[in-house]
Amino acid sequence: MDNSQGYPPIPPNMAEGSKSESSQAASPFGTNMKCRYAYKDCQNVRSSKQNGELHTLCEFHRSKANKIQKLYARKKRHQRRTLRAAGLTPPPPRPRAKRIDPIPYHNDSDSTGDDGNSNNGSLTEDDVAILRELM
Repeated sequence: MDNSQGYPPIPPNMAEGSKSESSQAASPFGTNMKCRYAYKDCQNVRSSKQNGELHTLCEFHRSKANKIQKLYARKKRHQRRTLRAAGLTPPPPRPRAKRIDPIPYHNDSDSTGDDGNSNNGSLTEDDVAILRELM
């Protein structure tokens, strides 16, 4: 494997194609040890947390993501300090979208109304007359 990008080496028993049934059973984390980096296929082993569970990414991609996140946080802090020093207040955070309840489903097979009478959706002559008066 090409290690020119600074990836840590993959242990020989975890390299693709060398897994056997016995090595899969011996692995405490199961068979899915491969880094889940989204933009490129990464063959590195996922790093483990202090509690023994697996992180989503390998150590290389975790440190890369953490570095980007720290730069973004530093940039936001700097913008807030600049606004505060200029006597301006930062824009208020955007309100989150409220959850909208779905429109109740009307089952056409249930053609009886609340009063127990048949309601097949067609208008009677009385209904039409009332609507004409309202318009």
